[in-house]
Amino acid sequence: MTTLSLNTLSHIRDCAAALITAVNSTPTNELLHQNLGSSFLSHISLVMRKFYIYQRIDDRAIAIADPS
Repeated sequence: MTTLSLNTLSHIRDCAAALITAVNSTPTNELLHQNLGSSFLSHISLVMRKFYIYQRIDDRAIAIADPS
């Protein structure tokens, strides 16, 4: 199991959030890799799997709180 530093995790998450805001889309791992420059695709994939899981949980919580 790979253990990533908090700095690496934050860097990948911040880049993903910035790309989502900039292009209003779901960035691919390759797009993240191009923007990060130095991260391994395996690290990006690991972080982004969890990132999207938490994003879906947040979306469901918002839908439950505001059913309109």
